[in-house]
Amino acid sequence: MKEFLSRLVKKRNLIKFNKALANVIDTPPISSVDHSDVLLVSQVHHAAVKMSLVAIKSFIQKFGDCKIELINDGSLTDSDLSLLTSHIKNVIIVNIEDIDRLSCPKGGCWERLCYLLKRTEDYYVIQLDSDTVTIGAVPEIRRQVDDNRGFTIGGPMFPDPVPIDYMSKLAESWKNSHVQAKAESNLSALKVLNITHYLRGCAAFTGFPKGSHLQTLLPEVSEIMEKQLGKATWSEWGTEQFSSNVMQSLCEHSQILKWPKYHNHGFPSYETKQSGLNAYLGKVSLIHFIGPTRFSNDLYTQAIQHTIQSLR
Repeated sequence: MKEFLSRLVKKRNLIKFNKALANVIDTPPISSVDHSDVLLVSQVHHAAVKMSLVAIKSFIQKFGDCKIELINDGSLTDSDLSLLTSHIKNVIIVNIEDIDRLSCPKGGCWERLCYLLKRTEDYYVIQLDSDTVTIGAVPEIRRQVDDNRGFTIGGPMFPDPVPIDYMSKLAESWKNSHVQAKAESNLSALKVLNITHYLRGCAAFTGFPKGSHLQTLLPEVSEIMEKQLGKATWSEWGTEQFSSNVMQSLCEHSQILKWPKYHNHGFPSYETKQSGLNAYLGKVSLIHFIGPTRFSNDLYTQAIQHTIQSLR
C-alpha cells in the first residue's frame, strides 16, 4: 500500500509539474554572448527541452552572461531545435555524433565530458544539467570563475577532497555493486597520474578552469579504469560521473560547493522547520532534481513556478 501511494503522489506531482513547465515558453528569450570567456554547456534530450530552458535561463539570470553551447543527444526534433534557438539567441547546438570521444566509452554522457574538456582550451566551462534550477544568488560560482578554479556540486558527507587511498579503501568496504563505487574502490590505480585527493561530487553541475589541459588525461583515466574493471563494466552508466570527479580532482584548487546551498534533491534530504520552497529561498542557490527523488514532492514544480514568474 505504501508503495502504491508513493506512485500516486509522484504521478500527481508530475502532472502539476508539466502544467507549470509549459509556461516557460512565455518567458523572454536570452542570448548567448560570443565575447564572454565563460562557456555554459548542457546536453539536451527531447523530453527535457523545456526543463533545459528553465535550467539555463534561471542560471544566467543569477550568474550573468555566458556563451552557450548545447549538445543534441540525437533525440531533438526540428520543433525542439526551433524552440531552443528562439529562446536562446545565437546559441550553438552540436550534434553528439560529431564529438571526438578520445577513445573513451560511448554514451552515458561521455561525449559531453570529452566536449567540455576540449572547450577549456578557450573558455572557463560550466556544465549544467537540464534538471537543475537556480533559485538564489551564486557568488561562490562567480568567485571560482573569476579565480579560474574548478567546482562541483556534492553533499555533506564529503565536503572536502579525500585522500585517494582512504577513498579507495572506504569504497571497497561498501561492497556496493554500483559502477561508481567499483571505480572509487580502484582509485589508487590512478596514482600514476599524480592524483592525491578525490572530490566526490556530481557531474550535474561542474566548472572546469580555462587552460586546465585535462583532455589528454581523460583517455588515460579511461584506459586505466577499463583495465581495472573490464570493458563491459567500464561502459556502464555512471563511469562518466566518476571520471568527471577525477578530472575535478586533477584541477588545483577545485572545491566542492557547500551543501545545502548547492545540493542534489533528496541526497540527502534537506530538513527545515518550514515547508515547500519557502524553506529554500534565501538559503539555497541551486537544486539538482535528480531522477529518483524528482517528484517525491512538489518542490520542483514550486521552483519552476517561482523561476518563471521571476523571468517574466
